[in-house]
Amino acid sequence: MLKPIITALDRVKSEDIVIYDMKGISPLFDNIIIATVSSQRQASSVCDYIEDELMEAGFDVRNVEGKNTAWVVVDCHDVLVHVFTREEREHYNLEKIYMDVPTVDVEQFRDNK
Repeated sequence: MLKPIITALDRVKSEDIVIYDMKGISPLFDNIIIATVSSQRQASSVCDYIEDELMEAGFDVRNVEGKNTAWVVVDCHDVLVHVFTREEREHYNLEKIYMDVPTVDVEQFRDNK
């Protein structure tokens, strides 16, 4: 499920994508993804692209919160995606909460170009 999400984030030129491996840490999801976009409009577009990419891969989105705001959360069942504008990401600094959580290499989910 990570590949279509990363593809969607890349399509809208998201930056600073980090994948946290929550297996064995959280009973609710396997991964948390944090990404940065340049505007609220771009954050809203990410939701549409994630839904499209997941549907094409045979998955769906459970819920979207804050679609037209500077912090969008997309619940993809086993994966929770946080999309922030740069200012919001710096303000909330979720990386501080997850600093002891192992990360997953994003590059393995990107299309080879």
